[in-house]
Amino acid sequence: MNDNIEELLDSIEKKHDITILFACEAGSRAYELHTPSSDYDVRFIYKYESARYLELHRPEDVITSIDKNYDLQGWDVYKALHLFTKSNPSLYEWIHSSVCYRNVKGFREKICFMMKEQYSLKALGFHYFKLLHQNSKRNLTSSVTIEDIKVVLHMARAYMALTVLIQGRELPPTSFFKLVNGFKADPLAQVITKLSGAKKQVVHITSSEIKEIKALLEKKLPHFKNELVNLPDKDASLEDINLFLAQQLT
Repeated sequence: MNDNIEELLDSIEKKHDITILFACEAGSRAYELHTPSSDYDVRFIYKYESARYLELHRPEDVITSIDKNYDLQGWDVYKALHLFTKSNPSLYEWIHSSVCYRNVKGFREKICFMMKEQYSLKALGFHYFKLLHQNSKRNLTSSVTIEDIKVVLHMARAYMALTVLIQGRELPPTSFFKLVNGFKADPLAQVITKLSGAKKQVVHITSSEIKEIKALLEKKLPHFKNELVNLPDKDASLEDINLFLAQQLT
């Protein structure tokens, strides 16, 4: 645990009179693509005392705090569980983050179990397709920049997540390297691994190599577009979610 993050979370709890149920990393540290200089993108889910929810004016459902290179944002448990019913991809990635700072009474494991049973593969599929498509439209520079590498890494992560969803009919891991480990037989695996090494500044990559990887990933778009409609859709069980919510508030 990073002591600064622990202090910041404690400070937020005290300032807003809340209890943080779960806290994690999002972004590059969650994907395990960070460098020593990467910022900390801390995300958390919190609750108020039960009586606060009975007031006419509902308490804040989003709390943000920025402190130097620490960016913290949290959702009230009501908001988080409402987004669960929509198979929200951000909530999915928070819960499956490779870096967990707080996990009160197995909060993470309980939501993970419900996600496995109730999250819509189709909803997640459309999210990752959008991520792949939007980044494919971004132009790369003539030289190698960290932004260029990030663009193509987002495409690579989306490509692998989509492949897991479509071929495996299962939820994809958030960790970039867990994704890559499942793609050792894929022709793109080697170049994607090199790309991640360039992001972490441990290997060199040329501008032509980045553009070639981007072009290869772009070619996958028509295939994914055709396959998305065949992904299974699911509706969350309001009964299960209401029971879980009640357990958190007691």
